[in-house]
Amino acid sequence: MISKKLLKNWLIVFVVLVVIDIVWHKVIFGSFLNEQFKGVAYFTGGEFFPLIQFIILGDILVSFGYAYLVSEMSRSSGKYILNGALFGLVVNGSYSIYDYALLPNWPAAVVIVDVLNGIVFGAVIGAVLQYLNKGFAKKEKSK
Repeated sequence: MISKKLLKNWLIVFVVLVVIDIVWHKVIFGSFLNEQFKGVAYFTGGEFFPLIQFIILGDILVSFGYAYLVSEMSRSSGKYILNGALFGLVVNGSYSIYDYALLPNWPAAVVIVDVLNGIVFGAVIGAVLQYLNKGFAKKEKSK
């Protein structure tokens, strides 16, 4: 059974992930990705335009992984930020390396950016989970 705590963590992590996804891919690296993905990705009107419904589905799945796995790994050690960064490295790093190995036009520069993306996203989400779970721990102690 899924607990209220896990559902709350999952929902908040999902929202945070979507927000930092947009900032990272549109604001920080938008022009870089437009250039790198020519001939590899979906474009509309000359702009990189991914299939949003699949990005959302991916974010739902990854946010569950963060909410459940990082929280469980960090509960006793308290190393949410480190565990989040490692989880991000594994998730983003592996899929980007697979993309590079499987897709002939996948740019090596994107592999590097994706690995950094996973580490940064994971650390931020780890910090959010640390904040959320310390709040839950205080509420549980006061009961």
